[in-house]
Amino acid sequence: WWWGQGSTDFLTIANAPQAWEDFKKNIADVKSLRPVLTAPGTIQRWVEKSGKAEIHLWVKETAQKITFIAVNVTSTETDAVFEARGFDNNATLTRVFENGSVKVIDGKIKDRFAPKEAHVYELVK
Repeated sequence: WWWGQGSTDFLTIANAPQAWEDFKKNIADVKSLRPVLTAPGTIQRWVEKSGKAEIHLWVKETAQKITFIAVNVTSTETDAVFEARGFDNNATLTRVFENGSVKVIDGKIKDRFAPKEAHVYELVK
C-alpha cells in the first residue's frame, strides 16, 4: 500500500501495473549487477555538469571488466559529454541494459540522457 500523491486515496500495486513492471525491471537490473558491485576492484566516483544537467559517475574495474554507471540526477534532458576514466581512446563500451554501444573519443563519452535516466556501460577485458 502507498498513498497516491495528489489524491486522498491509498493505492495498491494493482492500481499501477506499469509502475510495478518498471519496479520489477529495476530490481532485476540491480540484482544482475550484484557480481560487479560486490567483486574486489578499484572504484572511482565523480560528478560532471553538462549544461543544466548533473551527471553522477561511478566506475569499477575488476579483473574481468570495467563497469561504468552514469546517472542524470536532474529533471533536464541532456546530451552529456563526460570523462571516460579507465578506458582507452577508441574503446567501444557496450550498453548493459540497452541496445547499442558508445565509443570513447578523445578520452570522453557522449550520450543522451532523459531526465533522471541512468546508463550502464561495460568493457570486457
